[in-house]
Amino acid sequence: MRLLPAQDADRSPLQRDLRTVTLAWAFGSAWLWIISGAVMTRFVTAAGLPDWGFGFLAAIPFLGALSQLPASWWINARGGRRTLFLVLGTVGRLGFTAAAVLPWLMPASLPAWPGVVAVLLLAWSCMQATGPAWMNWMSDLIPRRIRGRYFARRASLVTPVAIAASIGSALLLDAFGGGGEPGPGADLGLTSAMVAAAGALGAIDILLFLRIADPHAGPRKQRHDRPPFRVVDLLNPLRDAHFRHFLGLNFGFTLATAFIGQYLWLYVLDAEQGLGWSNLKANLLIISVPMVTALFTRPFWGRMCDRRGKKPVVLISGGVVCFGAVGWGIMTPELFWPGYLIVILTTAAWPGMELANFNFLLEFSKDADRSRRDERGAGAQSAALLSVATAVAGGLSGLVGGVVAHHLRGWSDVRVLPAGLPLGLGGVVFTFTFFHVLFALSTLLRFGALAFALGLREPAAAGTRDVVRFMAAGLYNNVRVAATTPVRLPGLARKWAYRLPRPRVR
Repeated sequence: MRLLPAQDADRSPLQRDLRTVTLAWAFGSAWLWIISGAVMTRFVTAAGLPDWGFGFLAAIPFLGALSQLPASWWINARGGRRTLFLVLGTVGRLGFTAAAVLPWLMPASLPAWPGVVAVLLLAWSCMQATGPAWMNWMSDLIPRRIRGRYFARRASLVTPVAIAASIGSALLLDAFGGGGEPGPGADLGLTSAMVAAAGALGAIDILLFLRIADPHAGPRKQRHDRPPFRVVDLLNPLRDAHFRHFLGLNFGFTLATAFIGQYLWLYVLDAEQGLGWSNLKANLLIISVPMVTALFTRPFWGRMCDRRGKKPVVLISGGVVCFGAVGWGIMTPELFWPGYLIVILTTAAWPGMELANFNFLLEFSKDADRSRRDERGAGAQSAALLSVATAVAGGLSGLVGGVVAHHLRGWSDVRVLPAGLPLGLGGVVFTFTFFHVLFALSTLLRFGALAFALGLREPAAAGTRDVVRFMAAGLYNNVRVAATTPVRLPGLARKWAYRLPRPRVR
């Protein structure tokens, strides 16, 4: 991977550091997509986690994000970001190994899942605390002129590793008993071994940063003219109505989607009240295919944000994303492709929301330039307030999901859809469970959150209807060209062929 100018030798310290960061994330990506797939769902189920406990499991990463506030204060006051990242990151990743070993150390008379959940909460809190240190460190390490290209290339290079980890872990589960009968104790040996291995891979990711020096090691120099930080200063961005709408959008979407992550895996793997998919099918259709889809659509949404504006991209892509839970809800064990088509469309739209949201956050962070006049730093306050809001929303979302699962577990309503419906849905037997209540609730909350996007300010953005017309025209032209190309191929072949000049007849 060569990102530096040609005159820089391969032995350049920066070039070596960039390669190390990329190599490290290859291990980190394997950790992430092993614990994000069927392996973790099978493991906590084998440990005895009840259905309502999946709501708390979904909230754990968001609750752990609250640790970013004391970590940010520590870095600003004491420095030592490299040490903080290495120590807390290693502890956090090895926390998954500890959680995998814990069920084997617990007495048989005690349930293992409370201890597993507690260790995972500690692990996620440690890892989330490394976020400010890593971002601060990388912003100094990676030159601004190559930062965008580097992270884009790093993501592209590591994507095959993520897909291989997801599919490989699913194949192991299917081959060695991961698809057995659900319930406490089922497949605990296999799944705990895989979670422990994932934690070890994640620790390698962190430890590889030992090879990278911190260009600005040591405590930060404190300025005596800087006003002391006050907690009440976090509320300063709320004076801006534009930021309040942005905060409401993120809070609402986190509230609507946080519990879906864990309950979706339980839904597709549950043979009694869910779809009963195999581990390979679940990892392939939930992780690998969406990952490849987003890889192709992300450049399009990036261009739309730059050329047409962030607000119309949020409204258009968000309007599509709101139907994602509907796609999962209309699937049945016998017929899944109509719903999965909706899921793929929403997956293709997700990068639009992510990019537009990130660009809005960068726009708010420009207030840091004004921090030269206001040393309290409005940009930092906006990011901190957003982290707190999403953490609270994620915790509430998991609580809501757990309450619904606890009270509606075992409830079902069987309906036969009337004949004559499109997409082959006519006459399909449909069984409503608490999963469908969660999908419906998520859909309503998404539409409610998207309403906040109407209040976002972006004077330079194009109108949403104009952007829709532009996208429709582009789609029509692409489809027309694709449809007519087979007919034009003989003519194009004749045009491209090398023709010998005909002899003149005298």
